[in-house]
Amino acid sequence: MPKYTKDSASTRPLVRALRTDQPWARWVWSCSWAMRRVSQSRSSSVSQVASAGRSVRYAARRHVRWQLGPLLDRDADTGSDLVDTLGAYLAEGRSHSAAAQRLGIHANTLYQRLHRIDRLLGPGWREPSRVFELQLALELHRLGRSHPGRAAPR
Repeated sequence: MPKYTKDSASTRPLVRALRTDQPWARWVWSCSWAMRRVSQSRSSSVSQVASAGRSVRYAARRHVRWQLGPLLDRDADTGSDLVDTLGAYLAEGRSHSAAAQRLGIHANTLYQRLHRIDRLLGPGWREPSRVFELQLALELHRLGRSHPGRAAPR
């Protein structure tokens, strides 16, 4: 593991997590340079994750909740699969046919799900800066599910 020496109040929790080999921390650290470049405002969700302050996991959890909250709530309430649909759609480069094939659903079903995502997240979710934040939230959410107790919780 590389040596992490930067020691400030905002990076100590991340450095401590990196030293204990937590997978979500490695991912956040590796993306931090991109997050700093994308973030123009200290109030953006990207900067909240990049400079987590007291708790990196808390900032990651808050970012996931802020970005994916409406989809997570809808999935929990109705048994829908909107979070995975969004993940597949973005992972396939926003290709409708590839995302439908990856999910094993008909293209019309994908269009219906994307329409629900539009209603829940608003029309701006397809903008590049928002897509970056959603991809970050999806990855943190995935890590939270695959490493419970070690990664950023759901």
